[in-house]
Amino acid sequence: MFQQNKIFRGLCLACLPLLCACSDPSSSDESLYGAEEQKFMVKVESIGETPKLLRNTSSSSITSITPVQSIDQVVVLIMNRADGRVVYKKTFSSWSDTNNKTSVPYVNGEKRGREAEIVLQGANRLKKGVTYVVYAVGYHTGTYNNYVPFENVQVGDLYKRTELAELAPNEKPSEIFAGAQTLVNENGRLVADARDSEIATEPAIRLRRQVAGTFGYFTSIPVRYNDKPVASLRLVASRRNQGLIFAGFRSQEDPNAFNQENVINGFQPRSDYDAVLHDASSPNAFTIYEIQLKDWFPGETLYPKDQNGDGFLDGSDANWTVPQDVSEDQIKLERGAVYASRYLIPVAMTTEEVAQGLPTFELQALDAEGNILKYWRVDVRALGVLRAERTLVEIDPTALGQVIVRTESSPESETTYSISRNSIYTLGEKNSEQSYGEDTPIILSQEQILVVDINPEWKTLDAIIFN
Repeated sequence: MFQQNKIFRGLCLACLPLLCACSDPSSSDESLYGAEEQKFMVKVESIGETPKLLRNTSSSSITSITPVQSIDQVVVLIMNRADGRVVYKKTFSSWSDTNNKTSVPYVNGEKRGREAEIVLQGANRLKKGVTYVVYAVGYHTGTYNNYVPFENVQVGDLYKRTELAELAPNEKPSEIFAGAQTLVNENGRLVADARDSEIATEPAIRLRRQVAGTFGYFTSIPVRYNDKPVASLRLVASRRNQGLIFAGFRSQEDPNAFNQENVINGFQPRSDYDAVLHDASSPNAFTIYEIQLKDWFPGETLYPKDQNGDGFLDGSDANWTVPQDVSEDQIKLERGAVYASRYLIPVAMTTEEVAQGLPTFELQALDAEGNILKYWRVDVRALGVLRAERTLVEIDPTALGQVIVRTESSPESETTYSISRNSIYTLGEKNSEQSYGEDTPIILSQEQILVVDINPEWKTLDAIIFN
């Protein structure tokens, strides 16, 4: 009997590993997830970025002569593409704070920016055989009328809406990034469904700017036009939008069409005009920026002081100075030059507006009362820069929470052209490394028609100052 019990106990001990294997949760995990942890990167791409963070991090401006990110929040959302159910949400705070190391700089060829890693563990892991869509928005707290991405969306909720960021009254556009990417779990490893070789080898979601930018850089400014003194230079636009649509940048409807170019994603046209085009009798334009020349050439109350009396405001005037709000940003400019800039909400110019010859921009010289003394057309330098096609992102009025993304032939002309996201529209040139030996400000005394350079994707110009 004793021997039988001994044999029985031995059989039980021998069977324990099998019994444990049958109940081992790791076996189930293996079939569901394939790995104990899954990783992918969040990359906020900023061509020409340097890791240096300057004192002034106002989000309505880039404060270095390279486009340094000033955003402080990045929100990431992962949803099941089949049913739209949210499976993961994470917020990175102090994104651009180099002391906290929430994100770190990266350089990969011409791609530069800041990145952070997301590690999914336990129930947060993505299941095998399921396609997921990752959305992310990077922004500065308090901007766009206190916009918070994916607000009130929690894990387990159905995410069916379109993300919109709308400016508050009188608010200036700020730097904001967005992006999306599909992810699939292949045998425990996350794989990005992307044509980009960088993301194909290292799964990531890449965020890019959803706004455009413009700056003006001028010198040799006549102090009088038609025998009337000049007080300021003003850039105006004929059209302006109030908000941004993020859905078309990384479309849930077509997750493989993630890298659209020449995209116009602004919405809600504004009509609160505060300026006029040169031939208008009533307000029909919007001020982009206005340079008060007395701040750069001080000495008089309302007008700039032409220190040497030669009739031009330039480097030969000993009273030239950089205004405090600019010099605080450690900007170096060519002596005698003036500068201003602004972010822009993208705008699509219509075929009818092109036919009318409605200018996208107009630069104006004003007196102290705001009267236009001189104006300049602002034409595109090379019509070939205007691509044959453009992509419009619009809210679908017939489907709640949906957008329409359509590509069409571009109707733009040299004078009437759309403003596309992630592009810079430059008057004058500011070169890299905060140097000024190779700068090329526009010599206003020699120009009748100004020429704007369009730099798509922020690639060809890595040296701008936004204020």
